[in-house]
Amino acid sequence: MEYSISEGSHFVDVQLDRKHTFICNLQDVVMASDSIVFSHVDVNVKVLTALPIECSVDGRSGSITLKGNPNGGIVELDISKGRWVVKPAVFVGCFDKMDIKPYPVKGIKAPSHFKTYIMHGPGPCLLGGWGSIREIELRHGEEIKINRDNILAFESTVSIESVIEKARVGKYLSHTMSFFRVKGPGRLIMQSNARGPLQDPNGAVFVTTMVPITNPN
Repeated sequence: MEYSISEGSHFVDVQLDRKHTFICNLQDVVMASDSIVFSHVDVNVKVLTALPIECSVDGRSGSITLKGNPNGGIVELDISKGRWVVKPAVFVGCFDKMDIKPYPVKGIKAPSHFKTYIMHGPGPCLLGGWGSIREIELRHGEEIKINRDNILAFESTVSIESVIEKARVGKYLSHTMSFFRVKGPGRLIMQSNARGPLQDPNGAVFVTTMVPITNPN
């Protein structure tokens, strides 16, 4: 099983063999080999995507082409070696079945507007981000503040809490922003642009901001 991103076209090409399946959103499928069979998904992937389907091969091999993000990139998470927490809007697809459970974030007062899910499975999972994508790793006890819309995913070993920060912009005015207070150890996947379906439910668009809080010895 493998995937590639076509040069200049922002398509995601997935190659399958008889040993593996691929789960994705039906609306993202552009074309598929005649050997690809679509079937109902019998796992709880509906929390991640609107029309989930399972793609398998009736033959030796086959390929599927998905719509990619023209303003971003694709991230591969190895969810077989650890548990990652993601937002539904960034899900592109996954190889083989995976276990998905809700993951509440402390401090989120409107969970219906901001849901996260913890994933674990035998194969890699593909996520789509906006703008440039970067992975950072926090050491044990290291803390940062990061704009919540700039996080694509984080390891379950990371401690995370939603906080509100106020910045004075005039003598009588202040601006509030939603941040995550993140504490290591663990890795985070960030995106530089929070536009599109990942923007704040209130319509605000933010720039990536990280504020160091503490540094371990």
